[in-house]
Amino acid sequence: MKNIFSIQSHAVFDYAGNTAALFLMWQLGAKVWPLNTVQLSNYIQYGYWLISIMPKDHPIDIVCRISDINWLETCGAVLSGCFGSVEQQEAILESVRVVKEANHKAWYFCDQVIGRTQQECVVESGIEQFHTKGSLLKSDIVVPNFLYLEILSSQCRVKNVHEAITVDHVCIFQGIKIFFIKKLSPEGFYRDQLEVLLVSADQIWHISRALIDFGFYELAGMDDLTNSMLFVNLLYSFYLKSAMGRVAEDLYTVILQTYHMGDCELQLVVEQQDIVEPTINFTAVKALLL
Repeated sequence: MKNIFSIQSHAVFDYAGNTAALFLMWQLGAKVWPLNTVQLSNYIQYGYWLISIMPKDHPIDIVCRISDINWLETCGAVLSGCFGSVEQQEAILESVRVVKEANHKAWYFCDQVIGRTQQECVVESGIEQFHTKGSLLKSDIVVPNFLYLEILSSQCRVKNVHEAITVDHVCIFQGIKIFFIKKLSPEGFYRDQLEVLLVSADQIWHISRALIDFGFYELAGMDDLTNSMLFVNLLYSFYLKSAMGRVAEDLYTVILQTYHMGDCELQLVVEQQDIVEPTINFTAVKALLL
């Protein structure tokens, strides 16, 4: 069983950050140590919410206490998502350093949450710059959106998949092991599909699936759910193709059930059996063959 620090936001009502990630990681066989950076009353799509940011030293304080009881060396990975301040992210990076010092085989999966979309409105000014100069090269796996790729490439716009792959490889040569792009649209291969891309030094895998239209609703916790699924599957198998296919299967199962129930809250509990034993099949293909 893998022990994973999951350092993310947490929502009391509905799914966001650790609220979305924990259940699935447990279902997939991981033992998760949740460490909350931001406490939300609910997901922000409802128009009203309350946000409480944990103290900046909160992450490293917790990690050091786990070290004090001699369990830190059993931690095999750190997953980080949304956080509340640049100072808090510095504490998270120090936490990653301490974990890797205790276990040199530990991995760090960093979701660079940046941008100006509604979902990312809780991100403090300055975090974008910190990601490009601080967290990037300390990460083993990163999850950039196209805005982040453009910042990394110093381009006004990354116009297609091939340009995205080029940026990924430049960063991989600097030490990052895997890039995972969760949404290629509108610069993907297909206009009517949701596409994802997984890039390493010697592999490029792509999956597309039909879009499911929820209208003006945005499914809370989708990014956090995707990150946690991919990370656990990579930790247990490290076969990029199979991990990517399994993530696509589980996600589509949950999204389809959510759509059929006419809900905007992820149906994780309802679909828990199909998450463990998927009934839908997706196979990743080499992107260069498209």
